[in-house]
Amino acid sequence: MAGGPIYPSSAFVVTAGDAFPMIYVGGGSTQDSTEMLGVADGTEVAGDGILWHLVFQMPPALPTGTGKLRILARVNASTGVTGLNIQWVSVDPGVVAEESPDDATMNDELSVDIDWAVGSYVADEYRETLLTLNADTLKAKEMVHMNVEVDDSAHTVASSTGLLLSIIWE
Repeated sequence: MAGGPIYPSSAFVVTAGDAFPMIYVGGGSTQDSTEMLGVADGTEVAGDGILWHLVFQMPPALPTGTGKLRILARVNASTGVTGLNIQWVSVDPGVVAEESPDDATMNDELSVDIDWAVGSYVADEYRETLLTLNADTLKAKEMVHMNVEVDDSAHTVASSTGLLLSIIWE
């Protein structure tokens, strides 16, 4: 059975200025504002680096299916790319198999290039990207620590990007 979404229980800025809490306000007249994780536009970001650190608490039993990072992104542009690198590790906080996230090695997942010129995209719409999480193993009751980094060589969008991240199973 598919499941989720599981949203981060903790999200904090690591690279101030390049990342920031964001209220994304669309151009429409309805209530279209969304609290998101902000990433500076491609002209502002100062090289590759960690922007956000997220912590997800896995449930006592995982749903069946493949665990994926679901990225919902919004930007006020119809060209350019938001380039991200994802690193993560699953850490057991339990009494028997205690692990410290300080000692855990982050595992590189694939890079994500969200291309705003592909398809029939219109500025301010949500763009969904699914990334299979297989650099480590998702485990019930564990904490997933994740770094969201900018990929400066691919980050060309000329507007700040808003991100909503969750873990789902399909």
